Formats: sequence, C-alpha cells, structure tokens
Amino acid sequence: MNLSVTELINFYRCPRLLFLNRLGDKTLQIPPSDFLKRLWKVGRNYESTVVDFFKYERPKYKIGDHAGGAKATHELMKSGVETIYQGVLKNDELVGIPDFLIKAKGHSNLGDYYYYPVDIKGASTAKERYLFQLASYSYLLGELQEFTPFYGGLLLLDLDLKIKFFIGLIQQVVYGIEESNKMLSNSESMPPLFIDSNCQMCQWY
Repeated sequence: MNLSVTELINFYRCPRLLFLNRLGDKTLQIPPSDFLKRLWKVGRNYESTVVDFFKYERPKYKIGDHAGGAKATHELMKSGVETIYQGVLKNDELVGIPDFLIKAKGHSNLGDYYYYPVDIKGASTAKERYLFQLASYSYLLGELQEFTPFYGGLLLLDLDLKIKFFIGLIQQVVYGIEESNKMLSNSESMPPLFIDSNCQMCQWY
C-alpha cells in the first residue's frame, strides 16, 4: 500500500486521522472552517513569494502521475541541477513531493554530490512534524541516491534557511510506514481517540 508523506505525517500526529481519511465515511466530515481556509491561503501565498527568490528546474509530469514525476525528478538529479522544485520521490511504500531538493557536495550514486530536502512553511517556529516531514523525504532520497542526508532545510516566515538535523527521526519514519500499513489493513480496528488543541480544526471533529 503506497502512502503519501502527508498521510504519514497524519499518522505521526494522530493515527485516527489517517484511518478516517482512508477508511472513514466522508459524509461525516465537516467543511473546513474559515480560519483553516485562511491558513491554507496564507501558506500558498507565502510559498509563491519564496519560490520567486529561487532559480530552479522543475520536473515535467502530469499532476497525480507519481511514477512519471519520480522518473523525471531522477533524471534532473542525475544531470546535477542545483535546485529542483516540486520533485517527486517514490518507492514501493511511500511517495512525497518536497518543495525543493538542493544539491550539496558529497558522495552518492549520482557522483560527487547528493541532494537534501527543503520545505517552505508559513510558520515562525520549526515544529516537530516539519522535521518528521523532512526525515520522510530523506528516507526516500537515501534509497534513490544511496546516501541518506540526516538534515534538511526549513524556510520559515523570516525567509532565512534553517538547517535542521533529524537523525533520530529516520527510524520513526520506517516505524510509521510499517504501523500505518498494519492499521489500514484492518478496517474494523479504529485507533483510539487522541485529543489535543488541533482537534477543533479537524474535519472529523
């Protein structure tokens, strides 16, 4: 079963959220609140602003064609371009689309360089789930380029690239994939309810 990195983050934050998104009755969902819509809009606008600062190559693929996108992204990686925007990383378990892949000096099966992930976040602080997201991309990169970067970058609201290390989270990514697949293979076993301050913004609230 192929998971998206977004789904894996949902499992990391709240297993029930992933379960309901995949197996729940969609008629029971409530519409997103106006506040949540504003957050999405702010995030999209901020990403557009940040992207304008970069010179990048973007792989050509149809939206939803992850296999084609992964192939096109790998071709750009092999050609050694400096920055890749919206590349697709994929294996048999997981698929993810980091905002940027940045070239760095080192050793991989690509040559004397490798790529590490960078994500744009319309927030002022680096939340743990952001690091988990970067770790998920690095897990996929490790398989693709035979070198796993244990760090990634976050572009927060101050427009300053912050390098974050997450070596301890890679194993949690592997664990999350295994447990997500186990959970989704049994539609009768809904995970226990976990409530925190984010629940009021959830469409399953």
